[in-house]
Amino acid sequence: ATYYDKDGVLRKSSYNIIPYSEEFDNGWTTQRTVVSANQITSPDGTATADKITGDGTAGGAMSVHRVVSATASTSYNISVYAKAGTAGWLAIEGYDGVNNYQVYFDLVNGVPGSISGPGMTDNDIQPVGDGWYRCSVTRTTNAGATIIRPQFTLATANNTISVEDTKDFYLWGA
Repeated sequence: ATYYDKDGVLRKSSYNIIPYSEEFDNGWTTQRTVVSANQITSPDGTATADKITGDGTAGGAMSVHRVVSATASTSYNISVYAKAGTAGWLAIEGYDGVNNYQVYFDLVNGVPGSISGPGMTDNDIQPVGDGWYRCSVTRTTNAGATIIRPQFTLATANNTISVEDTKDFYLWGA
């Protein structure tokens, strides 16, 4: 995991519960998407950002996600660096085994969109250069939750998850 310090310098975090957070082709589950690894330069200056492309199959969200253990009634920050490709919107979904909520981000204009439920707060989008944004949200798990599933989903507009598309965007550093 990475973050920007008070001086604006990109740093590596010593704590991250998501394994392979910069490798969406390694251990992440794809849902009607294709992951192409190391396609463009990431925010840290290396050619390690992955392209996420909808495969055109109808039937539900087009995304990548990973399930990790979590504690009930606990707040988790879900963040990712994202860049528009042919798709201009990203939805970050936070499923905790009980409810799934989304928050939307406009990757063209750099502004947050709507939030779909009470479990998602503190949505933020920050420009980090070269068209990249750090998109983040806090997800508080429900009582009884034992997992958190950060999911990065192709969206066609604010509050609209794509269910049949071949558009793409870029991700790095969840």
